[in-house]
Amino acid sequence: MKTKRTKTLMHTGLSSLIAAVVVTLLIPIIGAQGQALAEEKAWTLQERTLPAPAAASEVLRASIASKPQPNVAEAQGVTFQTDEEWVKYIAARNEPAAAAGEALAERLKVTIKEEKIAGVTVYRVTPANIDPANKNRLFVHTHGGAYCVNAGRAGLTEAILVAHRAKIPVLSIDYRMPPEYPFPAAIDDVVAVWKSLLKKRDAKSMALGGTSAGGGLILASTHKFKELGLPLPGALFAGTPWADLTKTGDSYFTNEGVN
Repeated sequence: MKTKRTKTLMHTGLSSLIAAVVVTLLIPIIGAQGQALAEEKAWTLQERTLPAPAAASEVLRASIASKPQPNVAEAQGVTFQTDEEWVKYIAARNEPAAAAGEALAERLKVTIKEEKIAGVTVYRVTPANIDPANKNRLFVHTHGGAYCVNAGRAGLTEAILVAHRAKIPVLSIDYRMPPEYPFPAAIDDVVAVWKSLLKKRDAKSMALGGTSAGGGLILASTHKFKELGLPLPGALFAGTPWADLTKTGDSYFTNEGVN
């Protein structure tokens, strides 16, 4: 799935909202203390020394520094010979993720309601308090998970955080994934939900966003919207999107084994 460089359409109110969420959750500016910690706890992989990202918050940098150095060979060696092996691996990943999401929703007093839109399973994630400015807005979410894990409630952690911190209703799409449903099933699901939402809502009242595989999926889906002549979202949030599935970009090789 190769994506071209995309121009993000920003609606003034929604773009400010999404920018606030990203800044609050992901990239606050760090101080000198955080820089010193990252250099002290830097990973060394062969000839490379990798400190924690300079643009991350002190809390995130400390979290990265507390983790053991990754085993590159082990990360490269995860392979499965059959669909059954994939399904077993996916189930083992999804179960604890779903439990963690449920616990987070309970702690933040966020409600989750499962329903179907255009035959696709979706989750309405509603915060305890909605900002009056967001009363008629909707954040349409696509979860991460390497395009194969985090199905069902296992993929709701980010949606819960966005709903709670931005005080906005979130609709998380439980798109179909391999090995049962290979490409382009995920894009087809996002398009089907988007078309249905457009029957009742203005496209500019909706943001579309996700992280990792979710970020790559929203970029690919937006290209599909353009191809189909559909109205585009008021804002896009592509968090560290996995957009190059062909392994041709330089960073695939320079950062191999680091995740």
